[in-house]
Amino acid sequence: MGLPTDLLLLTPEEATRRIGLRQLKDAAGALERLADPADADALHDFRVAIRRLRSTLRAWRAELDPSVRKKQRRGLAGIQAATSASRDAQVALLWLQEQSGELRPVQRSGLAWIVGRLEAQRASARAQALEQARDAFEKLHEPLRARLALLRTEVDLTRPAAPARFGAALAARLREHSLELVERLAAVATLDCRTEAHAARIRLKRLRYLIDSTAERLEDPEPAQALCKRLQDLLGQLNDAHVLRAMLLEALEHTALAPASATLRRPSAAAFERRRRPREHAGLLELRRRATERSESLFSTLERDWLGDGAAALVAAVERVAESAATAARGTLEIERKYLLRGRPQLPAGTPVQDIDQGWLPGKLLRERLRRVRTPKAVRYLRTIKFGQGLQRIEVEEPTSARVFELLWPLTEGRRVSKLRHAVHEAGRIWEIDEFQDRELWLAEVELPDVDAPAEAPAWLAPWIVREVTDEAGFTNYELAR
Repeated sequence: MGLPTDLLLLTPEEATRRIGLRQLKDAAGALERLADPADADALHDFRVAIRRLRSTLRAWRAELDPSVRKKQRRGLAGIQAATSASRDAQVALLWLQEQSGELRPVQRSGLAWIVGRLEAQRASARAQALEQARDAFEKLHEPLRARLALLRTEVDLTRPAAPARFGAALAARLREHSLELVERLAAVATLDCRTEAHAARIRLKRLRYLIDSTAERLEDPEPAQALCKRLQDLLGQLNDAHVLRAMLLEALEHTALAPASATLRRPSAAAFERRRRPREHAGLLELRRRATERSESLFSTLERDWLGDGAAALVAAVERVAESAATAARGTLEIERKYLLRGRPQLPAGTPVQDIDQGWLPGKLLRERLRRVRTPKAVRYLRTIKFGQGLQRIEVEEPTSARVFELLWPLTEGRRVSKLRHAVHEAGRIWEIDEFQDRELWLAEVELPDVDAPAEAPAWLAPWIVREVTDEAGFTNYELAR
C-alpha cells in the first residue's frame, strides 16, 4: 500500500491514518513469515514493524484519537515486550561467538557455559514470543485496521477556515523531536548515564521513524536518514553492551554462589575461595572485562562524534526535511524571487547538486513540463503545470515513471533546457543556483513563505548578483527553452 502523492497536502488526521494502515499491513506481512522456521529475519522484521507502528501512534496521538484505543496501544506494547528477551539473547550470542578465537583454553569453558545458557534462553523466549505475538496481534489487527480506515470529521460552516496540512504538522513534529533529542543527548555525561542514553535512543528512533514513514513523499530525506541511522546504530550498540555486561554479571554471581550452596557445612575461607571460582568463572571474568572495554570504546565514539556540538549536522539535516515538508504543505502557490548572476559563485563546501533536464510539451494555454532530476543516489521524473508569472505562480506537480518520461520526452524537442542546480540552505531559506549547461547563464532563485517575506542574499552570493529578474518573462525557464 503506497502513500498518496498528495500526502503532505492531506489533513493530519487523514495522512496519519494512511501511514498507520500501511505500517499495520507491514506488520501483518511479517507475522505470516513467522510460520516459516527457515525465515531467520521474520521475528526481527515483525519487531521493527510493530515498533514503527507504535511510534506513529505515539507521535500522532492527538490526530489519531479516538480511532486508536488504549487497549490496542497496550496490546502492541505487550507484543514488543514479549519479543525483547529473544532479541537480547541473540545479540549477546553473536558478540560472544566473536570472542571464541581470542580466549585462552582455560577461559573457553566459561564461554561455552554462558553460550549454552543463552541459547536455551533464546529458544525458550522465541517460542514464547511467537505464541504470544501471534495471538495478541491476531486479536487487535482487524479491529485496529477497521478503526484506522474510518475518519469522521466536523465542518463548521459558520467559521470557514483553511484546512490544516499534514506537511506543516510533520514539520512541527520533526523540529520538536529534534530539539528533544538534543536535550536528551546533553544529559549523557558519562558511560554510567545508561538511563539518559536509553532515553536519547528512544527519542532518536521516534525522530527517524517520522522521516522514514513519509520518506517517499519528502524532498531529499536521505542525508537526515543516514545520520539518524548512524547515531541509532551507535546508541543501540552501547545499549546492547550495557545489557551484555548485566548478563555477564548475573552469570558471575551464579557461578560464584552455586558451588558454595551445594554443601550445608560452613567451609573455611580458603575452601570457599576455591569453590567460588569454578572453571567457568575465569572465562566469564575475561568476557566481562572485554564487554566493559567495548562499552568504554563505544562511549568514547559517542562523546567525540555526537555529544556537545556533534549533533549539529543531524539537526540541520532534519531542519531541511522539515522545511521541505512545510513548503509542500503550503499548497500549489509558489512564491519566489529570481536573480541574474554574472557567473558561478563560490558555493559552500558540500553543497548538493542535481543534474536537471526539462522540456515542455506542445500547447498554448496549457504548458506541461517534463523534468528528469539526477543525483548520485537516484533519478526522479516529474510532470508539472504552472500558471502565471512573476512573484506568485500556481504550480501543480506530481511524480511520474521513467517509461512515461521516455515516451513523452521526444515531444519536447526544441523546448528544452539542461542545468545543474546547487541548493544552499541559509538562514531558513533555500537558495537554488542554476548553472545552465546549454548556454552561459547563471540564475539564483529563492522560495518565500509569503510575498512580504525578506529575501536578503547571503554574503557568498550578493557580489555575484547583477539584478533581480523575477518579473522579466525572458528569464522564465519556458522562454529560455524556446
